[in-house]
Amino acid sequence: MRHLMAGFCLGLSLVTLPALVRAEPGRWTSGWGQGTSEFFVDDHRGNRLYISCDGYENPGRMWVTLNGRSYGFQERYSFDLIINGQRVESPDNAFSRLGSALFNQAWDLLRQARTIRVLTHDGKEAGFPVKGVAKALPARSSKNYPCARF
Repeated sequence: MRHLMAGFCLGLSLVTLPALVRAEPGRWTSGWGQGTSEFFVDDHRGNRLYISCDGYENPGRMWVTLNGRSYGFQERYSFDLIINGQRVESPDNAFSRLGSALFNQAWDLLRQARTIRVLTHDGKEAGFPVKGVAKALPARSSKNYPCARF
């Protein structure tokens, strides 16, 4: 009985282990869950830049969380990305031709980013790390690019 209980506890700990794994702050991370590809970076202050797409219905969405407040797709305020000094206005959803063009421009610039800044439409600003971004975001020409084409 003791061995059975020990085996049960070990099995339970292995099942719950993935839930305890978190992204490393300061490094871009990619993942997949419930049919959605996710790409994000957390800074060391609790802010996050997050991109998701599913390849079918979702050509791409972006959100930013600054000081606990969300900006971007379906939020009250949007944001602009400033990547290597180049501004991309409201790249937060790719559900139109213009939105898709802005999302794609931001994606391509992010892959080669040396600097990433966010400016929200209510005046907040923050910088985000670039470590691992080119590895986390596949090229749009790659078969691994997960976002649907608009």
